[in-house]
Amino acid sequence: LINIKEKCYYYFKSNYINKILILMHIKKNLIIVQTKKHLFFLEDTLLIKSLFSFILIIIYFAIENYDILDYFIQNKYKYYSCVANTGKFENKYAREFIEHYLSLGVEKFYLMDDNLIDGERLVDVLKDYVNKSIVKIIDNRGKKVGMTDFYEYILKYTRYKCKWLLYYDYDEHLEFVDKNMTIKKYLSQKVFDKCDVVKIHWLMYYDNGLAKYDNRTLKERFKISTKQTFENNFHKSAVRVRKYPDYMWTELTGPHQPNESLVNMCDSIGELSNIRHGYLSYPNYKCCYLKHYSMKTAEEYAIKLLRGEPKETKYTLNELNEKLFRFFKYNNFSKIKLSFFEKILNRTFPLYHDSKNKSK
Repeated sequence: LINIKEKCYYYFKSNYINKILILMHIKKNLIIVQTKKHLFFLEDTLLIKSLFSFILIIIYFAIENYDILDYFIQNKYKYYSCVANTGKFENKYAREFIEHYLSLGVEKFYLMDDNLIDGERLVDVLKDYVNKSIVKIIDNRGKKVGMTDFYEYILKYTRYKCKWLLYYDYDEHLEFVDKNMTIKKYLSQKVFDKCDVVKIHWLMYYDNGLAKYDNRTLKERFKISTKQTFENNFHKSAVRVRKYPDYMWTELTGPHQPNESLVNMCDSIGELSNIRHGYLSYPNYKCCYLKHYSMKTAEEYAIKLLRGEPKETKYTLNELNEKLFRFFKYNNFSKIKLSFFEKILNRTFPLYHDSKNKSK
């Protein structure tokens, strides 16, 4: 089956074909096979050779689209649950992140090191986990591989390794209401049998009155959360890896979920999302949620703003003002906090120096 392409004169990939189409032209010994992902032209002087290639492609199509391999190896995944994410300036949170998800039963981590080429190295803080083959680091330092490109790559790479792939960032910690629950017990529940993607909503945590980083864990430092915020309508995804093709992230508007037209998407209690919400939906905290330490302290949030967007674009002054407004909307204002933003971002924010504007 690996050599199918060699039996075709022309072969190319298309992500926008939705049905299988078969055309046969006996006189010219030509067979055209159009599937959900591919278009094949088979031509040979002997029709029997084209027919043989045609049979191979039908088998290939069945394997790609009807999970025939799953029937034979459905219980032979190497790992039940894996985590994939990208990180830049995240070394100080990496070990806590790994240890948290290990405690929930995650078996393998695929992490992209997105740091500067002369900056910190993720392997320096996770070397013991790398040596134990618990963590695999993909080096993207100094390169321009985007987040969704990485998501696609990992989805394809883990197709016959992981049953579930959890796309959670370093500041997103899954928390179960039932403290004895594990990820395997949770996703093995019958209510998720029909689900290809399980979306878990954020629960936002704020700075707890702290302005500066210290070496305590995120859980120890930040204990104040609120359900009354728009950001809690966002969610992140756990994906059943082999259910759908590897291009499911191509029409993504952000890192929150795959292309929803290709998947059966469920909420955290297994109810199908029949109405399409994009990447926003009303949160459900009955059984679990993602503790989202998005801002942390002023010092740490300023470093996050310095990093820019995952697509390597820097924030404009107007965008930075909007980010500061959001920060001080949920956290108490202080001159010490403002000083961290101005020092790290190397610019002043006059709006916050005027007491009248500040109160507004």
